Order: sequence, then structure tokens, then C-alpha cells
Amino acid sequence: MIEKIAIVDDNPYPRSIILNFLKKKGMTEIKEFSSVNDITDEGFVFLELDFDSCMNGKRAIEYIRNNPSKKFVVTAFHGEEHLIEKALDYGAIYFLMKPIKEDDIKSIFEKYLS
Repeated sequence: MIEKIAIVDDNPYPRSIILNFLKKKGMTEIKEFSSVNDITDEGFVFLELDFDSCMNGKRAIEYIRNNPSKKFVVTAFHGEEHLIEKALDYGAIYFLMKPIKEDDIKSIFEKYLS
């Protein structure tokens, strides 16, 4: 089981959906970040691929490639499939399309976090 989880998105709403679901499932070691630069020792990361101001898709994908010890679930909007494909090529384990739904998070929780 993964002990520490990071949720990285510049928008607090998608972060809150993921956070609330994980808390309902008993997860306690969860941190929210609006920048990938703040991640420290979290081993499981929900990562928005295309921040408006902080990070573009290319930088997010490089971060994934340079941190192979972390497990990444990437989030993106429809129309950003090219970013998702690249992130999966570089080691992301799963993706969520926005808007994020609890059923989508449930699948990830059951497969990787329970």
C-alpha cells in the first residue's frame, strides 16, 4: 500500500473531489499542491498535465520521466489525449479525464491503493 499521496492541480475543485474520496476510504497521508515543485516524498501522485500558469504538458511529462520511483495518475481534459498518451509512455500508470468522477477514482483506489 502507498503511504503518502500527492494531489497536484492548480484548480482546487478537482483536488477536492479526489481528496474527499480518498479520505472517505480511510486514507490519511494526503497532501494537496498547486505546483509539482512542492512534491517531496509522496509515492503516489495525481497530476494535472496542463496547468495554466505553473506547468505545461511537456514539463509535466518530463517530471514523470525523471521520477520513476513515483506512481502517477494523470488528469487532463478531453482534447489533451496527446499529453495523456505521452505521459503513459513515460511511466504514468493511469489517467483520469476531467471532469473527474468518483467512480473513476474508485477504480484507481481498488487497483492501486487498497
